[in-house]
Amino acid sequence: MKTIIYRLLFVGAIVAGLFATSCVDEFEVGDDFLVKKPSGDISIDTVFSDAVSAKGVLWNAYATLYYGLTDRTTYFHNLEGLNSLGDDYESFLNQSRGTSVYYSGQMNPSREYNDSKGYYTKPERWKGIRYAYTFIENVDKVPNFEQGEKERLVGEAKMIIASHYANMFRHFGGLPLLKKAYQPADDTNIERATVEETVSFITNLCDEAASALPWQLSNDEIGAWAGRFTAAGAKGLKVRVLLFAASPLFNSSDTWNTSGNESVSNLQTTYGSYDASRWQDVVKACEDFFTLNGGIAPNTGTYYLNQPTGTDLQSYREGYREGYYNRSNPGMLISVRRADKSPSKWDYYYFPTIWVRWNGMLPTLTGLNAYPKADGTPFLEADMPWKRTNAEQQMALDNGTYVDPFADRDPRLYEVSNITGKTYHNGRLFEGYMGGSHRGDKEDGSQVKTDKGLAASGFTNYKFTLDFAGEYDGRTIHWPELRIAEIYLSYAEALTMVGRSGEAYPWVDAVRARVGLKGLLEANPTRSAIDVTHPDFSVAAPADEFLLKEILRERKCELALEDVRFYDLIRWRCAEDFKKRLSGLLIWRYKKYDGTIVDDNVSFVFNEFQIRKRFVQDGESGKEQIIKIYPGDAETAINKDAHGSMWEPKWYLSAFPTTELNKSYGLTQNPGW
Repeated sequence: MKTIIYRLLFVGAIVAGLFATSCVDEFEVGDDFLVKKPSGDISIDTVFSDAVSAKGVLWNAYATLYYGLTDRTTYFHNLEGLNSLGDDYESFLNQSRGTSVYYSGQMNPSREYNDSKGYYTKPERWKGIRYAYTFIENVDKVPNFEQGEKERLVGEAKMIIASHYANMFRHFGGLPLLKKAYQPADDTNIERATVEETVSFITNLCDEAASALPWQLSNDEIGAWAGRFTAAGAKGLKVRVLLFAASPLFNSSDTWNTSGNESVSNLQTTYGSYDASRWQDVVKACEDFFTLNGGIAPNTGTYYLNQPTGTDLQSYREGYREGYYNRSNPGMLISVRRADKSPSKWDYYYFPTIWVRWNGMLPTLTGLNAYPKADGTPFLEADMPWKRTNAEQQMALDNGTYVDPFADRDPRLYEVSNITGKTYHNGRLFEGYMGGSHRGDKEDGSQVKTDKGLAASGFTNYKFTLDFAGEYDGRTIHWPELRIAEIYLSYAEALTMVGRSGEAYPWVDAVRARVGLKGLLEANPTRSAIDVTHPDFSVAAPADEFLLKEILRERKCELALEDVRFYDLIRWRCAEDFKKRLSGLLIWRYKKYDGTIVDDNVSFVFNEFQIRKRFVQDGESGKEQIIKIYPGDAETAINKDAHGSMWEPKWYLSAFPTTELNKSYGLTQNPGW
C-alpha cells in the first residue's frame, strides 16, 4: 500500500509538469516574495539549466513554511491557532477545530487526518520537503551560480527541511526521516525514528546549514531578501529543538502514559532515561549562538532586543511591537510570510481577521493575570477587585479607595489584549463592559453572554491585529517564527536547570527591561508571585523553582500568541494547567447609589466567571455557575458543565492518523491513542 511519503511527496515522476507552478522569472523574498509568475510545463532539466529558474523551486519551498496566522490553508480547515488550546486564549468560533473538535473531546486518530493541530498529512509540509531535496540533488546541474551562491542556497534548503521537522517533532516525537527526494520506484517504507535520532537529524541539518549561510543579511539584501534563512536562524532553531528535547516530556525515565505502548518501548516518544547533560547541550547551543553573534551578554552583538525610544508607556509598547511585528528588526531570527502585502484587514488569506471579527481567539483573564505591574512587581490576588464582592467593590468606588487593576501594568498587556478604557479597536476606545459597543450584552443584566459575542471573555485580541482600523493595509504581515527574546529565555531556563541560576537572571531581566520592568529580584525580593504555571518536577526539579516558574511566566508574556506557551505546557507536562478552568470578566460601569452611571473609562465593577468547560478541564456534571448581577446581587446561572474532567496525558502529543498506521510502513501510534 502506498505510504504517506509516496502519496504526498512523490506521486508522478519528476518529469514535465512537476514544476508547473515554479517560476522561470526572478523572485525576491522581500517585496515580491512568493508572488508567483506564470510559466508553462517544463522538465526538471530545463528548470535546473538556469540559476533563475532553479531558485524558483527553492522559493516555492519557502512558501510551505509554517505560518501561525490565518491563511488560505487554515481558514476553514485547521485550528485558527495553537494558542486556543493553552490557557492564554479561548476560541468562541464554532466552526474552528479548537471549539468543535478539541474542546468537545472528539479528537481521535481517525480525525487526525486533517482536523488536528499536528496534521501529519498536511500536503504543504511534505511538498516543501520535496522541493528542498529536489533542489539540493539537482543544484550541481546549474551552470551560472555566482561564487558561493550554490552553497548558500543549499543551506537554505536544509533549513526548510529542518524547520518542517522541528514543527512536527513538537507534535509527534520521533518521525520517519526523509533524507533524499524519493523516486516512485524507490522503497519508501521508512520506519519511525527514535526521539534521539530525530533530534540529531534536525540539529545536524541546522549545523550544516549554518556553516553555509551568512550570519545575517547584508544591508543591501534586507529590502529585497528579508525572510531568507541565516546562520543565526539555523543556530536559533537548534536551540529550540534541544530545549524541547531536554524537557521532561522526552527527557525522563518514566513514560507519562501507557508503559506497554510500542512507541515507548521503541524510544520514539521518550529517551527512556533522564540525562542532565541534555540541558547542558542547550546551554552549549545557546553559548555557541551568542559567541557567533558577538558576545555572551544580553544586547551585545549583531542580533539584540530592539530598544524603546523613550521611557513612557507608548514608547515601551511600540518597542515591544517592533520586536514581533517588524520583519527586519534586530531581534528577528526567522520570519515567514504568505504574500507580499495585505490588501486590507478583511483579507483572511493572509491576516487573522477570523481571530478578531469572529471571536476565534479571545484573551482569558487567566492569561492576563500573569502580567506584572508597570514597575515589574507581581500582580497578586490582593490587586484583583474581582476577588471581592459587588458590595465591597462598590464601597471602594464610593470612598475613593478603588485601584484600577488594568492601569499601570506591564506594557505588553496592552499589546496583547484590548482592555476596556485602555486600548482602541476599530478606531474607538475599547468598550468591553456590559452594554458596551464591543460587548453586545445588556447593562441591566437581562442578557448575559459568556459563550458568544465579540468580547465574550471580556477582552479581544490586539496583538498582530492592532486597532483593527486598517493600519496594516499594504504591509507585509509576517509570522515571527523565532525571535532572540526566545533564545534569551531559553538560555536562562537551561542555566537554571544545570545549577547556574545566578547567571540566568540577567537574561530574563534584559527581556523585562525592554518594556520598563525592574529585574526579577529587585521587583520581587520576597520571591512571591501568582503560580501561573505548574511544571512536573517529578523528573528533575531545579534548585531555584521560583526562577524556573518566572522564566516560564516571562515566556508566556513576551511570546504570547507566538505558539510558545502551548509548547511550554506540553514539554513541562503541565497537566494542572490543561485541566484548570479558565476565567473571563463581566465588566460593569460604576453606578452611584442614585443609579447615575460614571462613564469615565476607569471605574468598574468586575465579576469573574469560568469560561465554558473544555473536555479536558475540571468540572462537575450538571453544575451551573452562579454570578451576581451588579448593582445588587441578583443571581443568574451560566455555563452548565457537561461532565467532569476527561484529561489524559495522551493529549501532550498528537496522534498519527489511522489511515497512515494501516499502511504498515513502520509508523507506531503515540501513547494513549
